[in-house]
Amino acid sequence: MGCYETEIIDEKSAIREIAECNHRLNDLINAMNELGVPPEKWSDNMMVQYYIKRLKKARSVLVQKLL
Repeated sequence: MGCYETEIIDEKSAIREIAECNHRLNDLINAMNELGVPPEKWSDNMMVQYYIKRLKKARSVLVQKLL
């Protein structure tokens, strides 16, 4: 799995994108923990912001597809 946005065309691709973003965010948070970055600073990280944006988009598309 690469670090690129995938086109969300159906529920399956939305779920895959959500899983990918969750995995990447988890890796970033673990790395910041190891580096001693306090939790209140995590949201300042541009990669965290990027994956949160992707996660919100995928979640929104999934909700629309399920309605």
